[in-house]
Amino acid sequence: MRTLDRKYLATHPAGEEPAVFEVSIDLPASVDVPNNPDGTRPQVTLKATSDTYANLLGILGYVHGVEVGQNIVMLVVENADERKMAKYETVLAAAPYLREAAAEMVTPFRTFTQTLELQTSEDENSMVTASLEITAPSITHAGLALKSMTRPHVLNELAISFSPETQDDDDLADNHVLVVS
Repeated sequence: MRTLDRKYLATHPAGEEPAVFEVSIDLPASVDVPNNPDGTRPQVTLKATSDTYANLLGILGYVHGVEVGQNIVMLVVENADERKMAKYETVLAAAPYLREAAAEMVTPFRTFTQTLELQTSEDENSMVTASLEITAPSITHAGLALKSMTRPHVLNELAISFSPETQDDDDLADNHVLVVS
């Protein structure tokens, strides 16, 4: 039987090992990218890393709640040329440059990175950090795939997969999950 243990997720992995989530999804046939040599569809991949499983799940949940357009803007800003961005006082002032930069972020596949830092409570010192790497044919596909790969049922399955197993109870089927607080 699997468990879903909040305390375990908040304290593991122990030591220096980071919490890592990797997932890939096939590009839809409507995306104008040729198939791989073996006939399979190319994939968009996401690798997310944080210090604990709970923090990783929290940040991925946050990313899912953000509008696709905002995710795309965050990816463009973080992957744009820092020297060119420094010329502008605000992101709004950099809009013409960002449009140009986004247009250049197209095929062939490219890995976009994003570092997120979220405050977890009213205490300003309670910050959670995660890094995301997403490989996609364009910035738009990266934003759309990010929304798809962080759906609540995906994150629920991920939380269960991170949690420890317990001895099976003969009265319960293998697909039962014991929730532990």
